[in-house]
Amino acid sequence: MKWAFTLLILFLSQAVCAQVRLSLEECIDYALEHSLQLKQQQIAIETEENALLQSKLSLLPSVGLSSDYSLDKSDSQFGGSLTANLTLFDGLKGLRNVESAILSLEKARNDALVREMELKIAVTRAYLSCLLAKRAVELAEENYRAILAQRDLIAKKVEAGDRPAGAIIEINSEVAAGYSLTVNRRGEADIARLDLMQLLEWDSPAFFETEDPEMEIVQPDFGSYSRLVEEVYGLPQIASGEYDLDIALKQLQVARSGLLPTISVSAGFSTGYCPVISDSFGLQLKNNYLYSTVFTFSIPIFSHYSAMTQVKNAELAVRHSELQLEKSLLEAEREVRLAINQASVFYHNLLAAQEKMAAANEALRICTRKLENGLATVTDYILSMEKFYEAQSEYSTAYYQYLFQIKILDCYLEYHETKRN
Repeated sequence: MKWAFTLLILFLSQAVCAQVRLSLEECIDYALEHSLQLKQQQIAIETEENALLQSKLSLLPSVGLSSDYSLDKSDSQFGGSLTANLTLFDGLKGLRNVESAILSLEKARNDALVREMELKIAVTRAYLSCLLAKRAVELAEENYRAILAQRDLIAKKVEAGDRPAGAIIEINSEVAAGYSLTVNRRGEADIARLDLMQLLEWDSPAFFETEDPEMEIVQPDFGSYSRLVEEVYGLPQIASGEYDLDIALKQLQVARSGLLPTISVSAGFSTGYCPVISDSFGLQLKNNYLYSTVFTFSIPIFSHYSAMTQVKNAELAVRHSELQLEKSLLEAEREVRLAINQASVFYHNLLAAQEKMAAANEALRICTRKLENGLATVTDYILSMEKFYEAQSEYSTAYYQYLFQIKILDCYLEYHETKRN
């Protein structure tokens, strides 16, 4: 009895797990919360914050405290000193490093937006692939059930002598093909769902079901998308290139500062104590007190041409960033234009597939009635069924392709507005 109760609990738990249904928005939210890549990007942001703090602290004077003790055959001595150093002028190198660190932090935050947008698009693609695979299973099962129903009908007609015996053999072959197709489609659906679960960093042992988003097929407003081409600078991936260029320009300024003189000041005092001397401890510290202030003016004359090499390398880095930004602009513009064009193409393909499916459905209905009345052969029915199944598959593919392109364009618009605001 105990094992039966255990089996019942397991069955109920699996039934509950099977009822877990996630919408596309819920999957995206889950992925954003659990993505290891986004967590790594957050670490990168915190690292840049530490680097910015360090660059600011580098502008402050450095202070050090030291002590020494010497011992020889005749006596021993104690000493101590406190020193401070401050750079008054270094060609604004320290300030440029702070500005560069600020830009690096902003770039890290922008890169997080890029990773977030890429993850949303990837989850959307995987989610819609699951829906398409799920729809393919439903179509295969509908097709299989329809063939089974016709096989039963033909079997009755063969027994009644209204059909030749070869008819049942022919329809049985189609039944086997329909069963094989159904099994393959179920396997593809499981693989698509596993791919989505892996992308989500799904940490639950339970599977989940997807929800088909309701979407009315209407002519999209391509005018709202076309401005993305004109304002491609607003996309976060372009902003990353702009930050890279700004950082390269700051590093060029840092390199050029190495050609300028530096001015620094250091101050310190020291004192000491010797036990052999009869003066008191406090008097010795007072008498041995030394204070110094040193101003240093340094002019770089020859350093094996290293400073000039750094400048040239920094100039090359600027040129490389400019070319990379130009390349990113062209790629982003191409991606946006391609997405708009594909959305238009898939929309018209969807309308055509819808008409084709309606025509194939009507043809199948007529062929089925003819088959029942003995006016059509099994081969005619099979061909009509295959055309209807093909039309349904084409419609489902066109629908989810169109839906995916619209989701991509909406994602571009969302992050374009986020960057601009």
